[in-house]
Amino acid sequence: MAVKLPLRFRILYLMSTKKDSVKSEDIMKELESDYGTEGQFKKKAMDGHLISMRALGLIEIADVSIDEKDELIEEYKISELGISRLKYLPKEYKRA
Repeated sequence: MAVKLPLRFRILYLMSTKKDSVKSEDIMKELESDYGTEGQFKKKAMDGHLISMRALGLIEIADVSIDEKDELIEEYKISELGISRLKYLPKEYKRA
């Protein structure tokens, strides 16, 4: 895809392509080749993006768990509002 989307729109698009929920680590792995050199592409910043997107209603929490290090793990999925916003993406990102 030729157009490089702003990171939050790219996250939204990525979630729309997934059947299951995703963790921030999953998102970072998938988007590293496109955004890995950007300063905003860090775990803490990614968590901030996800929190903001959740506050706006674009995504929602699908599951919450605690890992072996006693850290909170949240899994997200795209919301109905998020799906409705996909229409604003460039045509290369439109679903068939």
